[in-house]
Amino acid sequence: MFAPWDCRLRATGPVCTGDRFVDTGWEPADWPCDVPVYGRYVSSRRSTRFYDLDYLNYDRRFRSHDVDHLSRFPDGRDAATITSRVRFTEPFAVPGDDSTITVISTGTIWDIRTATGRSLFLVVGTLVEPPDAEPTFTGQVTVDAVRTRYSDAPLSTFFSEDLFVSTVCEAVAAAG
Repeated sequence: MFAPWDCRLRATGPVCTGDRFVDTGWEPADWPCDVPVYGRYVSSRRSTRFYDLDYLNYDRRFRSHDVDHLSRFPDGRDAATITSRVRFTEPFAVPGDDSTITVISTGTIWDIRTATGRSLFLVVGTLVEPPDAEPTFTGQVTVDAVRTRYSDAPLSTFFSEDLFVSTVCEAVAAAG
C-alpha cells in the first residue's frame, strides 16, 4: 500500500519509508442511519518501518491524516466529517510477529463534525491498543461541548460502537 518503498541500510538494519494517498470519491455508504448516506474517504499517510539485521520488522511509525466525508446527498454537499490526525507507532513484542504489535496513537483520534463545523465528539490524546488487553486512553474527550479528562482509562469508559454510529448519524442528519 505504501509502495514504492525507499529503503536505506542502517547499522541496526534496513529502514524503509513510503507514502499512501487514497481518495475514494463519492459512493453510497453502508452507515445504518435513518437517511441515505454517501461517503468519500480521503487519507494521506507516511509509514516508516524498522527492521533488524535478520530483516525482521520490529517497529512501524506512521503520520496519518484521514477524513471520512459523509453526506445525505450523492454529490457530497453539506457533508459531515470524521477526522483523524495522528502519529502512531506499532512496536513489536516479538520482531516479525504481527500478532504482538501494540498500536499507540497520539493526536486527534476522532473528531466527528456536522456540516456547519460543530464538533459532536472529539477525542484528543493517546490511545494504546495492546494485542491482548483492552485499549486505554489518556487525554480529553468532548461530547456535545462537555469536556472530560481521562488518564489511562479503558476505552470502553467513554466509547462504544453504538455511540459512535449514532453520533455519526446525528452529524449526517444535521445537514440541510
